[in-house]
Amino acid sequence: MTRNWLSRFPAACGLFYVIIGIVVVGDGGGDNAPTSSSSGEAIAAYAAAHPVGPFTGFGEIAALLLLAVFVAALYAVLIRAESANGAAVVVLIGGILSVAIKLASLPAVFALHSGGQATDPAVARAMMQIGDYAFQITLFTQALFLSAVAIGGLVSGAIPRWLAATGGVLAVALVVSAPVFGIQGFNPIELFWLAWVAVASVTLTIWRTAPGPVRPREAIAAAT
Repeated sequence: MTRNWLSRFPAACGLFYVIIGIVVVGDGGGDNAPTSSSSGEAIAAYAAAHPVGPFTGFGEIAALLLLAVFVAALYAVLIRAESANGAAVVVLIGGILSVAIKLASLPAVFALHSGGQATDPAVARAMMQIGDYAFQITLFTQALFLSAVAIGGLVSGAIPRWLAATGGVLAVALVVSAPVFGIQGFNPIELFWLAWVAVASVTLTIWRTAPGPVRPREAIAAAT
């Protein structure tokens, strides 16, 4: 039983990513949080008053690493289906790129919020834009990931086809929403991304691939 649950843990990591991400990020600072269109002075003042604590910093890193494990689990499911091998590779690339880009932007964000004093306004604005542009880019890498999931899942049936189809719809929505909302640090479609990952994680955790056809007794006897 323990071994069975351990084998399902990678798929469950997607749900943990969503939970930790929501708890850590919260409302993103609320209505008072600056955006990329705010002045450098406003960004620097807000960052000085809202330092990143260890829980928030390590929590965000842990959430992204859990997402990477979930991506690997989904890749493992798709790669077992011969007709989805190509899509599985793109799933892995798109998912890991999403994690890597976000991780690469965190040092600038942490540096901005951990100085304990107001940063130079121009530097503060540049640091914040690094995080915002990284978020914007991940909309496209997430769309690449979901597109591959949709194609691989629909072609092979390795995952429930309704899950694959909704992933495809969400991929289009992410790409379309990117220029609409710009680099504001928040895109409401991203909430649907979190919801999809949570549902996919729970589904794959309990998902059992259909057993192969039972071989007739005569065929078994002939094989032996």
